[in-house]
Amino acid sequence: MRRFGIVGVLVLVAIVLATSLCFAATIEGGGRQTRGYPGHNAELYGEVFVLPRTGTITNVTAEGTDGFWIEKASGELVVSFNTLKQAIGYSLPAGSYRVLPNLRDYPEKANRSWVRITVNCP
Repeated sequence: MRRFGIVGVLVLVAIVLATSLCFAATIEGGGRQTRGYPGHNAELYGEVFVLPRTGTITNVTAEGTDGFWIEKASGELVVSFNTLKQAIGYSLPAGSYRVLPNLRDYPEKANRSWVRITVNCP
């Protein structure tokens, strides 16, 4: 009888651990911008990503950018970062978002830029 109780407790602990691991999520979102003439060949695109619950930015990679901004899928500005490092540790509540890069102007002007963030939702 005691042996069955210990095995039962171990099985229950394993189920709880497996369930909590299954609900953890790592979400990525990215965007790009191309310099050009508005209405002709300029481009600003951000893929919509959805956070099922509050998440924290854990990584940012980019090229040709002087910072970036995050907006809701509706277009409302949430936050703007001047550097990539500023974003690490920033928390976003559950919702739909898009991330967009600022084109670099100095020291060397960029004609294209992209940014990608990783958000951990524990």
